Amino acid sequence: MVRNWMLLVAGLCTAGPVVAGPITIFNAVFQVDGSINDELPVNGIGNWARLTTGGGLNHIATVGANQTSLQQPVVGFWPVMQFNNPADYEANKGTVVTIPETKVTMYAEVWAGGASGPSSLAPGSFQSIHFDAFVSGTFSPDGTKNEVNWKFADPQLTATLDDAVVTFHYEPVKMPPGIPQIIFADNSPPLGVGPMPYYPTVLELVVSVERRQDDPQPPNDPPVDNNPDGPQTPEPATVLLAVFAAGGWAVRRFIRRPTSINANY
Repeated sequence: MVRNWMLLVAGLCTAGPVVAGPITIFNAVFQVDGSINDELPVNGIGNWARLTTGGGLNHIATVGANQTSLQQPVVGFWPVMQFNNPADYEANKGTVVTIPETKVTMYAEVWAGGASGPSSLAPGSFQSIHFDAFVSGTFSPDGTKNEVNWKFADPQLTATLDDAVVTFHYEPVKMPPGIPQIIFADNSPPLGVGPMPYYPTVLELVVSVERRQDDPQPPNDPPVDNNPDGPQTPEPATVLLAVFAAGGWAVRRFIRRPTSINANY
């Protein structure tokens, strides 16, 4: 029993610093220059055409509490367009148009505490960042000439939280050729529709997390004896050991004490 108490006290005295938990990053295209939303209009193909976002990619990336880095595809543009009917598409599917360099405002939210969301977090556990990128490329209905190029004004971004410093950037990854999503005004069956849209390029999030640890407490200074001739106050450790020793003596005395039986009882 005494030994268990001593192990408990030793554990409390040597407890290490607390390490931050999981870090989560939400990623999105916030707005395209000249547009009121996250879609990039493309002129010169079909009835209308655009690069849009969303679908098939997980925009939320979480770095676990036991991790310091992560790499994950998170966002990108995929092409969608409309033609009058399949014959109209066949007649124009070899068309290629150029996408001029266009500014895109990106958005990231970084928070500590898992993927549940930052709405109830205390200040210092959440940070949002808007940053600029530039998109250019080519656009074609048959998918062979679709290309989306990305450049970033800030090659690396940093979010400073109470529990961690998070640095991250995005690496464009070119995908294999595919079929854009083609829809028809006459309600003919669409083309290129599936669980995963065709992304000419996806942005891969690359994250590095430096977790902050609680500052170690300074050691306690020994008590100053201002009355060397008077009664001495023992240190707490001495009192604790004395209590343990007294408890052990009492247990030993109880064990050694002979049991007497009173015949007249």
